Amino acid sequence: MEIVILAGAETELFGAWARYEELMPGLGDRFDAAVRGALKIAAQFPESEPRYAGEFRRLLVRRFTHGIFYRAHGGRLVVTAVLDLRQDPSAILRRLGF
Repeated sequence: MEIVILAGAETELFGAWARYEELMPGLGDRFDAAVRGALKIAAQFPESEPRYAGEFRRLLVRRFTHGIFYRAHGGRLVVTAVLDLRQDPSAILRRLGF
C-alpha cells in the first residue's frame, strides 16, 4: 500500500520534529523513525487501527505524545494530520474537518 502524506501533515511532522530536536538533539530523528515505522505497519494492516472520526483512523506513535490520523483509500494510506494528543479533542476534530 502506498503511503501519501498530505502537505498539512508533513508540516505538522516537521514542526514536531523541530520541537523534539530542541528538547534533545537526536530526539526528533527518533520521533521521525517512530512515525515512519508505524506508517509501514499501518500500510500493511490499514484497518487494524481504531476509527477516530468518520473514516479517519488514529495510529499512536509509541513513546511520543502524537497520533497519526489517516484514511485508507483503495491502495493508498492517506495521512491527513500528525497531532499532539495532549490538546483538546475538539481541536483535533476541527483539524480533521469535523
